[in-house]
Amino acid sequence: MLNELQKKPVVSRSKYKCISAGAGTGKTHTLVEVVLESLRQIEDPSCIVAVTFTRNAALELRERLMEKSDGDTNSMFIGTFHSFCLSVIMDYIEYTGYNENINIFDRDDRKDVITNIIDMMKLKNKVKYSDIEEYAKTNTMNSLYEQFVYDEYLEVMKIYNAIDLTMIIPMVNKLLLNDDLLADLREKHKYFFVDEFQDTNDEQLDLINRINPESLVIIGDPDQAIYEWNGARPENMVNIKDVYEDMELFILEENYRSTKPIVKVANDLIKYNKNRISKKLVTKKEGINVVYKACETDEEEISFIANNILAGELKDNAVICRSNKQASKIHAGLIRYNIKSNLITSYGDPFKSDAGKLLTRILRLVNNHKDDYSAQYVATSLLDLSVKYVRSVALMSEKGYFLSTLAFATKKGEELYNFITNIGVEGIKELAYERVVEVIAKSGILGYYGSTGRQSKLIDIDEYRREVRKWQSKQAFFGGDKSFEAFMRHIEFRDLQDKLDRTKDCVNVMTVHGSKGLEFPNVFVSGCNEGHMPSLRGTNPNVPEERRIMYVAITRAQDRLFLTRSKLTVSYGNRLLANVTSRFIYEMGIHE
Repeated sequence: MLNELQKKPVVSRSKYKCISAGAGTGKTHTLVEVVLESLRQIEDPSCIVAVTFTRNAALELRERLMEKSDGDTNSMFIGTFHSFCLSVIMDYIEYTGYNENINIFDRDDRKDVITNIIDMMKLKNKVKYSDIEEYAKTNTMNSLYEQFVYDEYLEVMKIYNAIDLTMIIPMVNKLLLNDDLLADLREKHKYFFVDEFQDTNDEQLDLINRINPESLVIIGDPDQAIYEWNGARPENMVNIKDVYEDMELFILEENYRSTKPIVKVANDLIKYNKNRISKKLVTKKEGINVVYKACETDEEEISFIANNILAGELKDNAVICRSNKQASKIHAGLIRYNIKSNLITSYGDPFKSDAGKLLTRILRLVNNHKDDYSAQYVATSLLDLSVKYVRSVALMSEKGYFLSTLAFATKKGEELYNFITNIGVEGIKELAYERVVEVIAKSGILGYYGSTGRQSKLIDIDEYRREVRKWQSKQAFFGGDKSFEAFMRHIEFRDLQDKLDRTKDCVNVMTVHGSKGLEFPNVFVSGCNEGHMPSLRGTNPNVPEERRIMYVAITRAQDRLFLTRSKLTVSYGNRLLANVTSRFIYEMGIHE
């Protein structure tokens, strides 16, 4: 059932629609109905593209559409911006200068390659990695060295047949400068739906504007824009009618998630932000007052949280923190109180463990023999060759041929080369799990860790294997691509929320950014002090964004909301530091 406000964008025949959906107002439910209505109006579902910002949100959207639609939803594209753009790159690969078996590098890989280029060119005293990153973002430079290094990086990446996450959307925007490709893409994808539009950046907005689809529906909430630090532009949604004059605006304000006391403090807080689409949440759900607790110390704060975990199922409870460090401290504290806890941060990710990184780079080599970066990483770890020796071989090698050069230089290199070439790339269309298990068994990685008694690394490898099997099962359920090739793309497109397991009965501890889109009956927002919530790092802290971060945290709560802080914190050297109450506590109308 839709309420009257939710029905309006569904029945509207406007080609351009903007739906400003407040927290808990049924955003996904409304989006599903709008997409279903479009499906009823068109003959070819493959014309539809629905993009969002997390893989889990895309999976949820696909699942709901599958439940409600009698038609073909598998031919629609439903995924993240990056996965959509990567699909475009693969469709038009012959125009990019790349081959099909592209490897995707993450932020750490990018940093390693750029730092290595700076070292090899002996420019350490001339330019830093941070200078290159700033140049890549702004195209402004302090010296010619920055452009020189970055141009070399792009050239090296092409030789490696690799791209990093920051390159994907700009590559598509560049492809769309070709009028024939642009016309072809417009013909293929006529109907665009963009979820969480408040989190789009300039490149993503440029992509949408270039495609200029026949129909565009955007949905989101500028009050929940929490990625401005990473280039997001909330004003893209606030000022959308400046770009699309015919855009019809719909506002959803009825909250179905939270109680009246929770909704009240949320409204009281967010009204202090000015550049927003004005709305005020309303709810019919009665409830008890929000609890605010100022504890004497950090340990007392953890004790208060532990003692107020709701009886019944632990998974109904969530602790939300501003930083990974704070979340880890709370998680460890709950364990001390014998409370089962699941830490949903980048910590403990089997793909990011040392063993996981090594296995990923072996898999990349299987996928793409010319990936010199991964080959050198494997050589210095799995083959136990010195960095100095590997660099000397790299200097002798033509770019893209390090693996074959190493095979001539050392017996270990020859064995690695034979393994990689014998296992071949012809299997990239095979099922991912079977391929990964084969690589684990034949690469020597188990013997490498087992011979030195590093049991924890073997556990990480086994956890990696289980994650691959879990991914493949989920792909099968949704009718998605289960190939090794698809898994290699998935590694870099994963979400923190992949670590959320609703079947496990444990308290979930996470950062605000990790909690986005989730809801729990009982929520604790920890660390409500100045300098933490809001974070005041840097010379010009973005207080409006910090306020939105707090807004997102408190609107995760369905029934009970606890706001906690410690008056004193133990710093380095066991010194006690006095904390100041967060200004947001007062803005919510709460007093000490």
